[in-house]
Amino acid sequence: LIFVQIPGVTVHDSVMVPIADSISTTVSILNTKYAISKAWIENSLLMHTLEQVKSDIGQTVKGINKETLTNTEKIIKVPYLVEKPVKIPLSWWQKFFLWSGGVAWVVVVACVVYSFRKLLTA
Repeated sequence: LIFVQIPGVTVHDSVMVPIADSISTTVSILNTKYAISKAWIENSLLMHTLEQVKSDIGQTVKGINKETLTNTEKIIKVPYLVEKPVKIPLSWWQKFFLWSGGVAWVVVVACVVYSFRKLLTA
């Protein structure tokens, strides 16, 4: 919602009205929320004032709000040493132990299954 401020201004004017006798009338007043108008006849003169009332006009503007997201990447130097795991190829004996461990697990599971079947059939 945007508010536009309108300052108050008053303007006075008079016009001679040709009438045989000198007459006067009561004041006629018209009001709006932005202005006040007063008109009357005084000693054969048409008097008029227009006063602009100091006010704020609110107007809603669609599409003015826009949301943006920003990602930034920042490199921070750490004051201590950080170890990074590095892939190193295994030697032949490390590969052998890994392979033999897998074979050993297969043998152990096979023995357990065999002994469990033997118990059930006996």
